[in-house]
Amino acid sequence: MAHPFEVLADPVRRRLIEVLAVGSHRAGELCDVVTSECRVSRSAVSHQLRTLRDVGAVISEVDAEQPRSRRYRLNEEFLLALGDEVRALYELWSHRYGSADAGARGLPTRPPRAPRERRFGAAAARRAEADAAAWRTGIDPAPGLTGGTSAPVGVRDSAPERHASSGSGASSVPLL
Repeated sequence: MAHPFEVLADPVRRRLIEVLAVGSHRAGELCDVVTSECRVSRSAVSHQLRTLRDVGAVISEVDAEQPRSRRYRLNEEFLLALGDEVRALYELWSHRYGSADAGARGLPTRPPRAPRERRFGAAAARRAEADAAAWRTGIDPAPGLTGGTSAPVGVRDSAPERHASSGSGASSVPLL
């Protein structure tokens, strides 16, 4: 018998196994269901049914009601083999490095670590609080980052004022 995971690797075969898990069905019924759901031809479904039959996943019998049709059902041995493989995979998973059960078996475990905040969570919260305070007061919350001082937002601190003058000392209106 083929490995159960190989049998279930194909989506059409997996769907056939799912339908047969409910009970036995005629080949025509299986073809109708799978062709409409998987968008494959009836011959493709027939091919997959034959593959399942060849590897021992399903058992086919001549239908008593319709002798020209075959009735398919799951092979219990296939389900037992599938259960064994899943159980073996779970055993490997439970013995992994750092699992909770590993300490009970004397295997090394990772040291416990403190719960983590969301990435950049504390820094983002501090920035949001500083931005909210700046909005309420109109004061730049982080003058060191922009090179300015704690002046009201929007006021240039050390930029030289340019005056609109015609050169004769007329009015001094700052240009922004």
